[in-house]
Amino acid sequence: MPRLLRSCLPFLLIGAVASAGEPAPVRIEVFPEHVSLAGPAASQRLVVLGIYPDGSRKDLSERHSITSTNGFVYRDKRGHLVATEDGICEVQVAADGATAVVGIEASGTSEPETVSFRHQIEPALTKLGCNQGGCHGGQHGKGGFKLSLLGFEPEPDYAAIAKSAEGRRVSPASPEDSLLFLKPTMAVDHGGGRKMRPNGREFELIRRWLEQGATPPSTSDPEVTGLSVLPAHRVMTADESQHFIALATYSDGAVRDVTDDAKFDALNEATAKVNAEGLARTMGPGETALMVRYQGRAAMARITVPYAASKPFDFASTNPIDARAAAKWRELGLLPSPPCTDAEFLRRAMLDAIGTTPTPDDVDAFLADRDPEKRAKLVDRLLDRPEYVDFWTLKWGDLLRVDTTKLGAQGMLAFNLWLRESFRSNVPLDKMVEDLVTAQGSIYTNGPANYFRVANNPEDLAETTAQVFMGVRLQCAKCHHHPFESYGQDDYYGLAAYFSRIRTKGSQEFGLFGGEQVVYVADSGEVVQPRSGKVMVPRPLNAKPADDLVDRRRALAKWLTAKDNPWLARNVANRYWGYLLGRGLVNPIDDLRETNPPSNPELLDALAEGFVREGFDLKKLLRTIMTSRVYGLSAMATPDNRLDQAYFTHYPLKRLTAEQMLDALNSATGSFEKFTRQPVGTRAIALPDTSVQSYFLDTFGRPARAVACECERGSDPTLSQALHLMNSDLVQGKLSLARGRLARMMKDPRLTDETLVQTLYRVTYSRPATHEEIVSALEVIHDAADRVSGAQDLFWGLLNSKEFLFNH
Repeated sequence: MPRLLRSCLPFLLIGAVASAGEPAPVRIEVFPEHVSLAGPAASQRLVVLGIYPDGSRKDLSERHSITSTNGFVYRDKRGHLVATEDGICEVQVAADGATAVVGIEASGTSEPETVSFRHQIEPALTKLGCNQGGCHGGQHGKGGFKLSLLGFEPEPDYAAIAKSAEGRRVSPASPEDSLLFLKPTMAVDHGGGRKMRPNGREFELIRRWLEQGATPPSTSDPEVTGLSVLPAHRVMTADESQHFIALATYSDGAVRDVTDDAKFDALNEATAKVNAEGLARTMGPGETALMVRYQGRAAMARITVPYAASKPFDFASTNPIDARAAAKWRELGLLPSPPCTDAEFLRRAMLDAIGTTPTPDDVDAFLADRDPEKRAKLVDRLLDRPEYVDFWTLKWGDLLRVDTTKLGAQGMLAFNLWLRESFRSNVPLDKMVEDLVTAQGSIYTNGPANYFRVANNPEDLAETTAQVFMGVRLQCAKCHHHPFESYGQDDYYGLAAYFSRIRTKGSQEFGLFGGEQVVYVADSGEVVQPRSGKVMVPRPLNAKPADDLVDRRRALAKWLTAKDNPWLARNVANRYWGYLLGRGLVNPIDDLRETNPPSNPELLDALAEGFVREGFDLKKLLRTIMTSRVYGLSAMATPDNRLDQAYFTHYPLKRLTAEQMLDALNSATGSFEKFTRQPVGTRAIALPDTSVQSYFLDTFGRPARAVACECERGSDPTLSQALHLMNSDLVQGKLSLARGRLARMMKDPRLTDETLVQTLYRVTYSRPATHEEIVSALEVIHDAADRVSGAQDLFWGLLNSKEFLFNH
């Protein structure tokens, strides 16, 4: 039917009115700006925001009125806009004296109203919770009735509802006798309790579907191609409410209000909660994302509740990080802590860049330096030191799982040496990724080929590649649609198809029993999606299929490292931010997804864009972060930012990693470790893999390199760690070692007690002791049975203190 532009007498649709004495808005903003009513049952909520002279906003959705220039648009009993005829018109929305105009386009109003199983029944079951993991959407279902998780597979769900159990679950001839009604309304016993109200919205929807003959899903049903939430961002005050609406876009071009069928969740309920209808209420200061899910799509909205009224502060910097961090602080009413001391910065930067604590000479030289650029110059020197290679080879060895257990000693060593040379030569990350993803040849002579021994089948390689290089945890999509993302089994096996032709064969080049393996690309090999049985075309995540006639992996590597593909850059920028500042902008740092948004999106974008612009240079990425004013803030919180745990107004305390801690103990005490099959003096950060035996390293969280997850490295303190530091023979032996630092110092007849104290503070805390600390330390020494015992007691206390065990 052609769309019409009609004119008739205007009519008034009245909502609630403002209370007396309330300030009037200077204007209103209406969401959506244009309304599409497609189909006979289409309806649309409006969200109305009042904008006031002070710039604040308030939700006026429940007290607006509408004047329509055409007679075919009206508000139903729920207050939603509906149309009786096709046509185009405008409506004037008014609230508290301010007005705005919204365009309306109605189509398909005279078509038969048909309830869609795919687009209405499945979402209703999801909203009711019937297909959740704890109910019928679990692996084995409940009570012999199994649905797909969150309704991602309509065809088998329809069969389970309409055809299984001898057809008892639905009765089109007598809908009220269907188990689909009787169970969730508790008319008969239901293990899941009452899920649906008789004559409620879902009840009426399912009844209409049954009365229409329980129509099955069709391959011609339009697909949901997008989901959005309005308003996208609200800055609110405590105990304030806001309506949100969800709009779905379909493959036929239609846009529909799906707020009734979408599932709303608040990711931080300490800041705001949201009900099933999309009405949010703020609970406390902070920021939260509202996650909205509908038919395999997810969208986010953001609620900000400032901690306090914005206070002016100066945070000028030429670093791109600082401006974006300061903008977020101003939005949240936070003030940054003051800069850290030079001694704190020296220790912090050395631990973060090279995993090493400063020597007393390092401390004295840095504190004596009067160059205003000395912090930036320190960072440059650190990135050129050999320990940089050791430390970052260790970091990436964890990610890539460089381990003797899987690779053998020679394969592990080849992989480790390749990483070391890459960091020594500062090879751009995109080149490293390309070399890894497309590697072939001997695992003994070509280090990157071991990537295909660590993960040795298409599924494991897809999961590893997604998590290490994209920060995407794809494991859920192997068996079912990802509950929080748009990835399904087709996406999972489409990515796995890139590795379907990778094979390994034995070689005798290193002798009959050398154990060498050669990675090569076979001429054939495909991946089959287990549920549908179809052969998968190689396809990157959220992208068009891409293949290569010689080696499929080359197409994947080209896509991964493309400058206009944000995945690699955002993933690595977020990881490195997390390594340096203790927490990612996205947290966990290897779980980047739309439903886990960054705490500061603009900052992450700036970091990622700069990383690409600088040619994927890892040293420049480190330098950008470490020379920012944000990185140089004190770890001491202030009254203005003590509640901040996510916006980096102060440097977060980080416990030293296992390797850092052991090396710091050795450096402080003047001792060393003798690791099996390693040269004397090898530092923990330089160990080639984690199979080298060390009870200390295992106790303090060294990962086994069994999985490609950052979570494998333990960072939480445990009782066994505390006992090990306090009572173990290892620590006690280092304190009393005859060739150790303390024993050598005590043999010096010129050593004064004050010099002793200052030296111990420098080797543990990397700073001079204060006057008060000297007085307290001297008391410890003088109260002991003898001077040596007193010095050991003081040393032991410093080594067990938080200031030594944490990076601050």
